[in-house]
Amino acid sequence: MKISEWNLEIVKKVAKLLEIKSKLQEQIEKINTELDSLQEKEFAELDKIGRLRVRKPKNPEIERKVMEALRSAGDEGLTTKEISEKTGLSVRSITGWLITGIKYFGIKKVNGRWVYSNHSVQQQQEEKKDLEKVV
Repeated sequence: MKISEWNLEIVKKVAKLLEIKSKLQEQIEKINTELDSLQEKEFAELDKIGRLRVRKPKNPEIERKVMEALRSAGDEGLTTKEISEKTGLSVRSITGWLITGIKYFGIKKVNGRWVYSNHSVQQQQEEKKDLEKVV
């Protein structure tokens, strides 16, 4: 059936399904955020008054190898497994390093791939303003 042949009942049903889909996508995003937060907490510790404090990665060899791999990948980024293959390091050590590297080294996870972002603070603020204009 062509869209032009849809009756009002079908249009309403499609609109309702799209609304449900949108709500589910929001829930999935919240779940992903919570999962990321839990992963970060695994590599964190509490300070003396009970606040969560992320530890800075301590192994300079892992830092050098991972950062080199991410820089060479550019905007495309790499999965944890790809980083492991390029560096010869275990997935476990890389994962731990990446989680804490988010805070200290400008690393982001975008669509399941780790990306090194060397944007300056000024560039990030300009990008944010541009996005606000669009929205």
